[in-house]
Parts: sequence; structure tokens; C-alpha cells
Amino acid sequence: MLYMNLTMTGKHVSLTEGMKFTMNKKLDFLNKFLKEDTIVSVTVQVGKGLTISVSVPFNGELIYAKSKDEDFYVALDSVVDKVKRQITTAKDLEKSMRRLHKKHILIPIANETEMKEVKLTDNIVKRKQFELKPMHEEEAILQMEVLGHKQFLFVNAELNDTICLLYTRKDGKYGMIESCA
Repeated sequence: MLYMNLTMTGKHVSLTEGMKFTMNKKLDFLNKFLKEDTIVSVTVQVGKGLTISVSVPFNGELIYAKSKDEDFYVALDSVVDKVKRQITTAKDLEKSMRRLHKKHILIPIANETEMKEVKLTDNIVKRKQFELKPMHEEEAILQMEVLGHKQFLFVNAELNDTICLLYTRKDGKYGMIESCA
């Protein structure tokens, strides 16, 4: 039974029937995890080498993986392994999160009286208000990578629901700023 709707796109390359068949076969394992008519996007791009990227909507999140190699089949195997790893991690984190006390914290940006007193500058072009969910640091890193962000604000379940800002450092490692009580 086929649940996913696999869309394959070639940039600067024509995808052969053999390539399409192989991608379909390699990504078939996703059917057991996805809901009916889930759109899985695969892009094959040729430039300096061959790059394959896959994006999969999974449990309200976006799983994204990319691999680059000179050989199509090596790049495909690599990107499929990355997708499998991310789905396994997401499933494991989901199981562990079910066991945790689900507490949501809403952080207001400012109340209405403060908003009237504050003079907005031209530098602030967007404000957001969102719900923070408790999660482990590993899940926060995964979420930040999946979203492609350089910073990620979350409630750290390991630090008694401390609000933390996770960020990517210039050296490629991660840093974290923790709020004080």
C-alpha cells in the first residue's frame, strides 16, 4: 500500500526512469511512518557535484536531509540513511516526551500598556509570540537543524523547565544561554 506522494525534481539534470525507480524503492520505507497522501519531496541537483535533498513532513515537523557526492547512488544511500536516523530520533524523542509532564509556558512579548509606551524603531520589523514546549537539549538541537535556524528558544526539561536559547557558534558547535529564576 502506497501512502506517500513522492515528488522528484531534477535541477540541471534530467531524471531517468532508473533514477526515479531507485529513489522510489529506497524511500519506500517511509510508507510505514507516513499518513496517506503525505508529500515527500526529493530534489536532485547537479552543480559542483551531485546533491540530493529530501524533505518529509513527519508528526508536525519537517525532516530534511541533504547529501552531496559525485555518484548518484552513493548520495542517495547517504541521504536515505540521514532521513532514517532523523525519523528514528524523532520517534524516540516523541516516546520520551510522552512520559514527561507536558507543561506549556506562554511567554508574552509585552502587554498592551507596555506596547503603547514603547516606541517601535524601524529596526524591529517582526514580532512573534509562541508557545514553548519542554524538551531535552538533543531534541532542541534536532528541531533547530530541521528548521534551519541559527537560534532556538525552548524550555529545558532537564533543567527544571528553565528557558534556554540554543544557538550555533561560528566554530559550528552549539552554545546555550539559560535564564535565571
